[in-house]
Amino acid sequence: MTEEATEFKYRAFIAFNKANTSWADDIQSALEGVRIPAQFVGSETPYGPAPENLRPIFRYGDALPEGQGGFTDDAAAALADSLFLVVLCSPDGAKSEHVDAAVRRFKSAGKRDRIIPVIIDGEPTGEERECFPVTLRFKLTDDGALSIEPEDPVAPLVIDARPQGDGKDRAIQKLTAALAGFDPDAYLEAAEAIQTAETGPRLTPLPIIAAHPVTERIQPIEPAVAVEPVQEAPAKPVHAPESPSTAPSAAAAHAAARKHAAAEQPVRKPRSRMGARFVAALVLLVIIAGALTWVRYELPRNPPLLDTVLEKGTTMTTRMVEVAEHLSMLRFLARGLAETSEAALRNVAEWAPNTPALRYRKAAMRIAFARQDAALGQASAARENMAEANALLAEIGSERLDNPTLERNVAMAQLAVGSELLANGAADDALKMLRPSLATLERRASADPKNAGRQRDLSLAANAVGDALLAKGQIDDALQRYREALAIRERLVKRDPKNDAWRRDLSVSQERIGDVLLAKAELNDALKAYRTSLALRLAAVDLDASGDWQRQLAVSYNKIGDVLVARGSLDEALNDYRAGLALQLAAANRDNAARRDLSVTYERIGDVLRAQQTWDEALAAYRASLAIRERLAVDDPGNVRWERDLPVSHERIGDVLMARGAVGDALAAYRTSLSMRERLAQNDSKNVALQRDLAVSYNKLGDALSAQGATEDALKSYRAGLAIRERLLALDSADAQSKWDLLVLQWRLASGGDDPAKRFGLIVATLRDLAAKRQLSVEQARWLAAAEQELARVQRQ
Repeated sequence: MTEEATEFKYRAFIAFNKANTSWADDIQSALEGVRIPAQFVGSETPYGPAPENLRPIFRYGDALPEGQGGFTDDAAAALADSLFLVVLCSPDGAKSEHVDAAVRRFKSAGKRDRIIPVIIDGEPTGEERECFPVTLRFKLTDDGALSIEPEDPVAPLVIDARPQGDGKDRAIQKLTAALAGFDPDAYLEAAEAIQTAETGPRLTPLPIIAAHPVTERIQPIEPAVAVEPVQEAPAKPVHAPESPSTAPSAAAAHAAARKHAAAEQPVRKPRSRMGARFVAALVLLVIIAGALTWVRYELPRNPPLLDTVLEKGTTMTTRMVEVAEHLSMLRFLARGLAETSEAALRNVAEWAPNTPALRYRKAAMRIAFARQDAALGQASAARENMAEANALLAEIGSERLDNPTLERNVAMAQLAVGSELLANGAADDALKMLRPSLATLERRASADPKNAGRQRDLSLAANAVGDALLAKGQIDDALQRYREALAIRERLVKRDPKNDAWRRDLSVSQERIGDVLLAKAELNDALKAYRTSLALRLAAVDLDASGDWQRQLAVSYNKIGDVLVARGSLDEALNDYRAGLALQLAAANRDNAARRDLSVTYERIGDVLRAQQTWDEALAAYRASLAIRERLAVDDPGNVRWERDLPVSHERIGDVLMARGAVGDALAAYRTSLSMRERLAQNDSKNVALQRDLAVSYNKLGDALSAQGATEDALKSYRAGLAIRERLLALDSADAQSKWDLLVLQWRLASGGDDPAKRFGLIVATLRDLAAKRQLSVEQARWLAAAEQELARVQRQ
């Protein structure tokens, strides 16, 4: 979990040898005197909001005697209370005992990723002139001893202040950026861009946020190629016999990550050119905006020209956001540019005649802007744009269009909007949009069966409809759609076995089928499907796809872990979850969906550790998950998914605290979870899942109150949960799980002295009915005898 800067007294600890005191003086003076530009202050970074300054800085190295253990108590305390460690690297520093000790202590505290070596003299691998201390060059063992395994690289960021490198001034600027929480190159490029584009937008920046994971993302508009999302979904544990594991090893994930890291090394100079192109494009868009005003009265009379203007203007805007994504720190410029160009293009779109073609064009523009807004952290603007696209496409409906290209574009836009609705939990609305898309794409595919593009489009729609059906609990119908998509993709891969995009599509289909098989408790077949999906993804790794390939592999490892948990193979599951976590942490793409997936991985690791009764580690994993979710809720307020995740984290933390006997702390966690779920259930009273979640919270709270001896309060909580369960069972009287949940609550109330004879009588009658219908598991069947004994006991009283 990334720590907030406010948790530390010192922004940085500078470790150096006394021979380098003048360097330390210059660097400390520069850092403590710097003021972060106003455009960046308050921007979100991996260490919390960007600060106004970097004070205070602690330095350690002036005239210190070597050979005395290298560290004083004051220095040790300051090091522990520092966010970053800056190491001045030189041949003298490499031999310094206290520099070595500082690095060793910082690494042992788990803060290697916040060590910043600054080379001031010598060579990184220069033997006699070696500048790096040995503790920087080699990894430490778990007990803090030096290993023989080299660190590669020695640190995530190394700054070269030598004349042949960045030079002292530039190096201090980079160090300033890094200590503020920004990517140094992007920060400096952004500052230069601000100076270059003095008339450009001056807006609050949105720098890089650390996060990480997969979703089948559909790019429906002009491009003929779409990319499907890979989805994280919590699994219900089911137990089945264990069988030998044949999954690709976790080592394969690490090997792929190393291959990616090696492939991504030489990237610096193109970024500078990209920054220049970004600024040039900004100026160009300003010129275009003026041109649009000039032709305002010409365009409505020329629909083809208007369509072209909207298309090209949208493309240019979204391309600039893509460039900004590469430059990270230029996002705040992109946000201003996006707001300006979106407003101009929306204004132009209002001149469009109400034809299907121009309605589509406006919808396509809105979809592109929604994605752009999401990439820039503008969640509410993204939702507004997607809602407008939904309304425009609903006007077109499923009407037949004469133009084949327009017909396809409309269907793919419907597919994009439907997938977005589903991602926000609106399965019914999603199906209303997805079914017309599927019908259109089925017609197109049947009219030209040999057209690979049309077949792939159809597979995307079939999978998306399957996702919506699965979300509604229509498992068999979902499986049918997934198998239709799988058959299409198998044919495409057979036609071109080396097509990585098609192999990735096939991996998604295998994963979806695994999801359904897991929901049906067909564990062996689910595991086979997930492992097939993983093998396909490993074979089709795309190193150019930012962090997406790591995220997709991580989802595969997580889903394999889910099945292994269901089978009781906890150690194997933990290995797979940790392999997925390593990939997610290595990924560069850290959008909100990726961050949410990372929180899910931490939660799954916590679940396994809790089952193994490794309480402290489980609690740490749950708290890491909670921290990510709290940040998501702040960054994207109103998103129901984040709001529903938060009470789950508090509940899991409460479960661990209860198991450790910390009942008071558990009670506080359960109450936090309950208050969040009450608000969610009140806002969407017809949502069955939210009502079920609320009932669980009442049960957990009741258990904690009972453990504290507050029997009356516990019974009150159980009754509130029981009322919800009864309402849910009335909606679906055949739901065996709801019947079982109701029985558990009846038992708790009876055990607490709340009309025990009546309640145990109901429990016995219900268990006998479920047993006659063979709806009880072996474990549940044991409850019948216990319930009959309890009923007999209370009847004798």
